[in-house]
Amino acid sequence: IKIEIEKRPFSLIDFEYWDKYKIPLTMLDYYNVNACSAYTLRKDDNIYRFTESINNPIYAYRFNSNDEYRYKIYKPYEQNKRFKWLFDGKSDYIEGFDQLDWVGDILIITKSLKDCMVYRLFNYNAISLQGETNKLKPEIVNKLLKRFKSIIINYDNDTEGIKNTKLIFDTYGFKYFFIDDAKDLSDYLQLYGFNNAKKLITNKLNQLI
Repeated sequence: IKIEIEKRPFSLIDFEYWDKYKIPLTMLDYYNVNACSAYTLRKDDNIYRFTESINNPIYAYRFNSNDEYRYKIYKPYEQNKRFKWLFDGKSDYIEGFDQLDWVGDILIITKSLKDCMVYRLFNYNAISLQGETNKLKPEIVNKLLKRFKSIIINYDNDTEGIKNTKLIFDTYGFKYFFIDDAKDLSDYLQLYGFNNAKKLITNKLNQLI
């Protein structure tokens, strides 16, 4: 499949959604997140076009691949989970990788680009695989360990997240933690506020390092 997007300027609707996680629109630009009025899906010989609405905005995460853009569509208010995400890239594309500092003390592997951006608000480097079930490849780990002193896992505090955290721990021995009282960091921030979320992460990391 191939996705083509029709970008639009950010609006108040976008500000209101992302501000729930204290993510500024300038950070969306930095992480190559586009607001879209519509996107086109080309699949075999078929072409489908989808447009946004006031109650269902569309965002596209952009990835660079061999001088070509690939996109991951995100519709945060979509009720049908089949259409909430759509991706025309490869499973080994890593979210947040291009925005990492070149070197650092801690790298957090989390489960979404949204959480990567929240970690950046707290001045931590973070990346996300395309899914918690995706394998963390040894060649990627070797590259990252040359740049960061510690790699720590923070997947969702649910059955899938706990299971796949254990798989990474068994393979690489990386330390890990889960978010208390919420599924993930962005949900925790929305529920309890920026300062409480930052304090939680600081305490979690201090216990591990």
